[in-house]
Amino acid sequence: MAGSPAPRPGISRDNWHKRRKTGGKRKPYHKKRKYELGRPAANTKIGPRRIHTVRVRGGNKKYRALRLDTNAKLNSCDSQ
Repeated sequence: MAGSPAPRPGISRDNWHKRRKTGGKRKPYHKKRKYELGRPAANTKIGPRRIHTVRVRGGNKKYRALRLDTNAKLNSCDSQ
């Protein structure tokens, strides 16, 4: 399968894939959990404003700026 892309590792915020202080390996004692979720970087580009809302823990919202027309930071009060 020369045309298929290589598998990419998932984005995770866990620490059980690392080694212990003593240098030994940690054994995974559960599968990946929702609270260990990590998300890909926004990689904001310059262009017409494009902002997506992302649901985060507790039902709150974050605003992911995919494109902005200026170099200004994104405030949640002036989103869309």
